[in-house]
Amino acid sequence: MYIHRREQDLLQVAASEFNKLIGKKVKLILGRKGRSEEVTIVFDSSDFHYLAGLHKLKDIQVVYKKNAKLVFNDILKGEIGINDITKSTFFSVIAERIEIISQINDIFTKDNLVFKFSRINILNSKILWQYLLEFMTVQGYHGYLFLKEISQTAW
Repeated sequence: MYIHRREQDLLQVAASEFNKLIGKKVKLILGRKGRSEEVTIVFDSSDFHYLAGLHKLKDIQVVYKKNAKLVFNDILKGEIGINDITKSTFFSVIAERIEIISQINDIFTKDNLVFKFSRINILNSKILWQYLLEFMTVQGYHGYLFLKEISQTAW
C-alpha cells in the first residue's frame, strides 16, 4: 500500500494539492543572459490526469480513456485511490509523478526555488511544448514540466 503524510492515500493527497492550484495563476520570471520573460501557468482539473500519468495506465479501466475531469473528481471524493492504480503493470512508470504532484504547492511557493528552462525542442518528443521547466523537489525528486502556450482569452 502506498501512503503519504499521516497515513493518507498518496493519489488523493496529490489530487488535493493540485486542486489548491486550480483557478490560480502562477507567474514565473524566466531569465537567461540578461533577458527575462514572464510565464503564467494556469491549472485546470483535466491537467491532473496527464501530469500524474494516469493516461499511461492502459490496464486500469477506472482511469484509462476516461474523462480527465471526472477521474480527478472521483479521486478527490475517495472513489479512486492509490491502491486502485498500483495494480497496473505500468504503475512504476508513473509512481514518481504522483509523488512530485503531492508536493506541487511547495514546488511553486517555496522561496528561492530555481527552475532551469529550455525552449529547444527534444527530438522524437510527442509532447507539443514551448517551455520545458526542470526542477528538484524538497524531497529530492527531479521533475520536468512541459508548458504549452495558450491564448490569454482561454483563462
